Amino acid sequence: MTGMPRSGTTWLSRLLATAPGTALTGREPMNPRERQWALAGSLDGWTRLRDPNGKQARALRRAYRGLAPGVYSSFGFRQWRGPLPNSRLIVKDPFAMLSMPAIHTITGARPVLVYRHPGAMLVSYRRMGWAPDVAELRPHRRGVHPSRRPDGRSDPAVAGRRRCGQRSRHGLVLVGALCDRRR
Repeated sequence: MTGMPRSGTTWLSRLLATAPGTALTGREPMNPRERQWALAGSLDGWTRLRDPNGKQARALRRAYRGLAPGVYSSFGFRQWRGPLPNSRLIVKDPFAMLSMPAIHTITGARPVLVYRHPGAMLVSYRRMGWAPDVAELRPHRRGVHPSRRPDGRSDPAVAGRRRCGQRSRHGLVLVGALCDRRR
């Protein structure tokens, strides 16, 4: 189960874990923050695994089979069932979003991508008192500048050069943090 933070991955994971024969790990195996597992200590930030090394592949297999104690926490549900045969283990991890093809190849897991409207996610961030750290994702941008459209021309809507409430070329009405309030 993956998706952007605050997109509903926890809610949907907990809902799915109420089905018979399921378990939810509780920790995010690829989360490098604080006391999380960070793929057995092999990660230090958001990662796009394309060709995991041996340690990472073993850690992924253990985590997705329920054999890694580091992925269990008080946020899980029916964790005792995780490593049992014929159990479905639900692994919730927003940090796995960029690595789903490699995770599927190594573990055979069926990825579920949760999508939530970006505006609703930002409202949720504000409610939690969080601020998105865009710098974390910079290494994964593939050379696209946030104020440029795919054709290379400047996009004033993204660059924040339009006034609040003014409609962009794409029909987006800018509100909140995206507005340039100085005009």
